[in-house]
Amino acid sequence: MADAESKHRPHPEDAIPRLAVIGAGLMVAAAILLSYGASSGSLDRFTTQPAAQTVETRTVRFTDAPDGRVLVEDAETGALIHEIAVGEENFIRGVLRGLARERMLNDVGRAPAFELVRWSDGRFTLRDTGTDRLIDLGGFGVDNAAAFARLMTSAGDGR
Repeated sequence: MADAESKHRPHPEDAIPRLAVIGAGLMVAAAILLSYGASSGSLDRFTTQPAAQTVETRTVRFTDAPDGRVLVEDAETGALIHEIAVGEENFIRGVLRGLARERMLNDVGRAPAFELVRWSDGRFTLRDTGTDRLIDLGGFGVDNAAAFARLMTSAGDGR
């Protein structure tokens, strides 16, 4: 009879340690509280950074030339500010392909310009004025953001 009772009693080595159960419960509670705080906006005061100010803005148009070059024009003056040769500036070309696809899906033509902005915190953004899509170029690395930064400082000499 002692054998039958011992078969049904949990063995100490089979039990989950009490500290592990308490730790798991605390983790679940913390996840629920953080999820609620994030969705309700309660955590914004801890995560929101001061708003950066616009330092410089340039409105540009990108046009595909028949020979594969990309012509970059100042949208306000129409002046050619840069030419991207075939096989060069692949990051810019990739961003433009993605934005062109989004324009096509939203039935937006080629006419709307792009707004390139340099911010007081050093970031550069590109906004498609046709779809209102905003791309933070710094998220792709310093070198890739610098490719667009050069368009900001081009004086209209075409290079």
